[in-house]
Formats: sequence, structure tokens, C-alpha cells
Amino acid sequence: MNTSDLFIESGDRHPSVIFDPQEGILEIKGASVMKHPRLFYRQVFLSLKHWSKTNTQDSFTANLYLSSLNDGSLLVFYQLFRWLQLKQPYAVVHWYVVADYPDGVITGKQFKEDFPMLDLQIRQTTIGHSEIPAILSVPKGI
Repeated sequence: MNTSDLFIESGDRHPSVIFDPQEGILEIKGASVMKHPRLFYRQVFLSLKHWSKTNTQDSFTANLYLSSLNDGSLLVFYQLFRWLQLKQPYAVVHWYVVADYPDGVITGKQFKEDFPMLDLQIRQTTIGHSEIPAILSVPKGI
């Protein structure tokens, strides 16, 4: 496993996180309703900042399958999108929401409005997030 790879297994109140720096793909999947989201996502930001300093490719994709968010997590994603818009102008964000979760659609549309220079694509699905197969595989050695 590359030292820049990141894998965090999901829990009851936090999502799984996989970051593959070689492919430039970040995947976050599950509920993000933990008590201290800034602490949880700190390693994600550190990995992304390290990657951006050494990155030689012009592509970055974030696949976000968030089944629920609390206010603290919303702030963290706001900071992430602000950073992406400023530092990774070629980034693509796929904001996946379950069709029967209208707050997810509303939140995605608000982020899209707040970050017009970011390629944020809202994608609805009819299956639950736990049923969506991982786009990335768990890095070897974990």
C-alpha cells in the first residue's frame, strides 16, 4: 500500500473513506453524523493536501454517497468543496443521493450553487447506499 493511500472503515456514525492517489479518486460512503467531524476528516484533508503537492495528473474525482449529514459534516464538505474549487479546478464531484432522501438533493443543489466553478454532478439512485458497490477496491495490505 502506498503511504498516501487512505482507507477508513465505516462505523455507525461515520462513512467509509477510500482515497487512491494514483488514480486521483476519493470515495466517501455512508452516514456522516459523528460528534466531531472535523477530527474525523482531518486525515482526509491531510492526504489530499499532500497529494496535491506531488500530483502530476490533471484529474480528480470525488464520489460521495452520503446517506445523512449533520451540521458539522456539512461544514466539512463546504470546506472540501471550497478547497477543490481553488486548488483543483479540474475536479469532478459526483454527489450521489437516494431518490427518497430529498434533503440530499437540496444539499447537493445548494453546494452546486455555492461553488459554480466546481463540476459538481448530482446523481440520484433508487438503491440504498449500502447496496452500491464500491468503485474503488480496498487497497492491498489492509
